[in-house]
Amino acid sequence: MHGKRELKLLNLGETYSINAPKLLFKFFPVPKAEWAGTQRIRCEETDLEAEITYGGKSFLGFKGNPRSVKGKIFFASSSKPIFEIDGHWDKTVTIKDLTSGEVRVIYNAKEVISGLKTPIVKDPKTIPKAMGGGVNVDPPMSSQRGGSWAQPV
Repeated sequence: MHGKRELKLLNLGETYSINAPKLLFKFFPVPKAEWAGTQRIRCEETDLEAEITYGGKSFLGFKGNPRSVKGKIFFASSSKPIFEIDGHWDKTVTIKDLTSGEVRVIYNAKEVISGLKTPIVKDPKTIPKAMGGGVNVDPPMSSQRGGSWAQPV
């Protein structure tokens, strides 16, 4: 996944230019996908820039810091850091104000996941058959089993 994305916050008049970290697919020792590498997020209007690094395990899975997130937020014109970001995307991520030293949680995976609700299907007929939905009252003849076939009367 390469390229740049733009996120426009119309109500704030801000546009964020974002590149993507690497999405790695690993098959050994256990199949999985994970983000790794560095991502940059920049806003021209505020002169703020963030550099976020996603960590993963090495090829064989013995070294590294899986699911880690580290980064800094700084003024692009001076490169002076004003915040540090640290944590794991599957647990908690904190932000530290480098001026005051205050640390606070900005993301808690447990809270986010516990807030998810299972969707309830009110009318299964509205779900496309390609997604496993729809009601087929009369199955096709080829799916019926038996030795003889009869025409309906």
